[in-house]
Amino acid sequence: MAIEKGAGELNHIEFQREPDHQPERRRRSPFGQAPPRPTSRAAHALAVSAETSNARGAITASRQIAGVDPSMLLVLEFDSVTLDLRNQLEERFDAVVVDEQRTKSGDHNEFRYVVQFRNQDTLDRFQEEVIHYQNDNQDTVLLPHGGRQNFFDALQHTRAVSSDERRGKRLVSEGVPNAEQFYLDVDLWYPGNYEAAQFVRRQIRAVCENHRGQWRDAVQTRSLILGKVRADPTLLEMLLSLDLVARVDLPPQLTDAYLGLRRDATPPDPGRMPDDEDGLATVIDSGVLAGHPMLSNWVIDERDFDSGEGTPADLNGHGTSVAGLIVFGDVASCIEADRWIPRVRICNAKVLQHDPDFNHVTFPEENRVEEVIENAIRHFQKERGCRVFNLSIGIARDVYEGGRQFPLAEKIDELSRELDVVIVVSAGNRGDLPIPEGTTTREELQQAIRDQMLQDRLHRLCNPATASLALTVGSIARSDAVAANVTMVPGAPAGAPSPFSRVGPGYAATETAMAVKPEVVAFGGNMGVQTIAGDDPRWVDNLWLGEPTIRPEKDGRILTGQRGTSFAAPHVTHAAACVERNLHQSLGRTPSANAIRAVLGTALCPTDFLLEWIASDDQRLSAYGYGVLGLNRALWSIEQDACLLSEDRVEEDRLHIYRIGVPNDFIDKVGRRSVTVALAYDPPVRASRRDYLARTINVDLVHGLTESDVEKYRGHQPGDKPPSLPAKNDLKALPARTKLERSTLQVRRKSWKTRPKLKANGDGGSPIIHVIVSCQRRFPTGEDPHQTYALAIRFWHENDAAQIHTQIRTRVRTATRVRI
Repeated sequence: MAIEKGAGELNHIEFQREPDHQPERRRRSPFGQAPPRPTSRAAHALAVSAETSNARGAITASRQIAGVDPSMLLVLEFDSVTLDLRNQLEERFDAVVVDEQRTKSGDHNEFRYVVQFRNQDTLDRFQEEVIHYQNDNQDTVLLPHGGRQNFFDALQHTRAVSSDERRGKRLVSEGVPNAEQFYLDVDLWYPGNYEAAQFVRRQIRAVCENHRGQWRDAVQTRSLILGKVRADPTLLEMLLSLDLVARVDLPPQLTDAYLGLRRDATPPDPGRMPDDEDGLATVIDSGVLAGHPMLSNWVIDERDFDSGEGTPADLNGHGTSVAGLIVFGDVASCIEADRWIPRVRICNAKVLQHDPDFNHVTFPEENRVEEVIENAIRHFQKERGCRVFNLSIGIARDVYEGGRQFPLAEKIDELSRELDVVIVVSAGNRGDLPIPEGTTTREELQQAIRDQMLQDRLHRLCNPATASLALTVGSIARSDAVAANVTMVPGAPAGAPSPFSRVGPGYAATETAMAVKPEVVAFGGNMGVQTIAGDDPRWVDNLWLGEPTIRPEKDGRILTGQRGTSFAAPHVTHAAACVERNLHQSLGRTPSANAIRAVLGTALCPTDFLLEWIASDDQRLSAYGYGVLGLNRALWSIEQDACLLSEDRVEEDRLHIYRIGVPNDFIDKVGRRSVTVALAYDPPVRASRRDYLARTINVDLVHGLTESDVEKYRGHQPGDKPPSLPAKNDLKALPARTKLERSTLQVRRKSWKTRPKLKANGDGGSPIIHVIVSCQRRFPTGEDPHQTYALAIRFWHENDAAQIHTQIRTRVRTATRVRI
């Protein structure tokens, strides 16, 4: 049944932007520092030519040993300084840049490209152009004279990618398995079109079959062909030597914690049957026990996606604990009230198997992770119309250190956009957690653990938490209290980020262009530090520090306390599934995934304790994103807390303008108040591009301007120096827009403790706030140039007498409802 409104709860307000001006945005003027001229261009040309010939020879030799055609799709690496050479490589030399990176070195940029030439002829033409550069040929061949000089002046080195660079992290740390045959995850560079990709597949399949192995095509992203190989050590070394191969690694491993609570619970009413008005979410995990007394009737569909166990039932307990939090939301509150009200139906997508030797869950080695997760998402989206998916999975060895996006994260982003779904991902846990030394008090230890989490790069997000279109969830501790007879120091105070929770930032296009990740934190448990009999201190789990949820029945108990971001994520999944159903009812249509994320975004806010616990704004964004989610705020508006929602699509390099008349009570009533704007969008992604997001969107809040003024300062302007927006008209919402432009969920807030000094517009009327949504193309995709987005704006006042909801309905362009 639909979630019923409580007293004073109201629907969110759907509204529209101003009539379609769509002024063109200013395109950024191309600029760049001239490359340093070599002392001798002739000598530089000889060096580039020699390096290219050596790389070409090494590739040919490796291919001949493996039995791969040496004439097609040759992959080389290029390094350049100052100038971005990607366009020239692709347009002039008919090559495909399959990977690129940009780093800052001193006062100039350094670029690295992995380039795939279509055949020997195209590489010949490249080397002929080197000769023209060497001879100072004034004619245009592939490049004009000046362009040729700039290109090769900037080009520093050419080489073949080494075998060591293709080794994945687990293969590096563990080495070659001591087994006759074993499974490998093998990534191949995607060459840009179907015919070339088929050639690559045929070549790799033949190599595997000719060397007692087997290739199985698993899944493809826009930048990689992902496969599974059964191999021996000889075949492994051969794959590592091939230029067509991007990465080779052992299959990922996962771990999880398992605890228990010593209390029984009263199961929910077995006569309460779910219906289509209840929320719906898919649990992609180790399975779910559909017959669990707390889940009776609420697992509506289940399927085993090649887990190897032949059953969708949960043989480990991880998935069942996750499912309990998705069905009930805050299980701790259910336990305290001994009142269990299920709200979300479950689809059980089993992809993990139980490892009885170590009591943890793992992926079956014979399957690609990306393949089984894609199959699960597509199946339940198609068969059940599921729009919300929970992925409490983190591959701890794959720590994001900048550079290329993870293949699994790229696949999650592609599915989010294509299927218009919300995928909630856990931030991941750090297992090898050091204990800081030199602390003498509980407070000093907790502060040292906090600082370690924020500063140690090994604490960064792991795969796939960097997925740009997913909602990534970190963990905070609910409790720091243990039993009276237990000598232990909790690693974090209650309400602070959990010691194990991984932190951002997320995907980084450059050192200064990073995504906010995680966007949200939720309760996921705590850990303790204990010293026994004078031994060195060690991390320990404790029942009372865990996050309460359900578990498979054991020793007569069905409740447990779990630890990990795995159990923070389902809190957000529960909220997303409830918001999806609520919006469907209130809008009279299916809300977009962007709308769900935007509404959730307006309900995010850091607690006062979090603001005190972490002082730096950048560290706050990395540790807890935009804050903690308030479920009721996401579901409903109330008179003094009104949420506006709009869905639209904006063309690349243009902007949209929203005009909002500020309610009188928002200005006049005594008390604190705030305006929060949340924008969510789903751009195309390409892991072969350093920008990764094909488009970015910025959102601004201004006041005291007319629509013409807005266009003047944010629209198209002739000349090189358009006027800057006057500081007095900028609401200065936080975080700053420059910190959020690479994030597909952006939440900005302006708060006042006293009466705000909002300016009237140029016509002298009541105070007006304009919200400006501006879209910027980062690179061409060949797709529709319009970008869909959702914008949610929340006006909040702490004074219960403020009639914000009523007044604001008359001050915006409300949307016309059409029910189908």
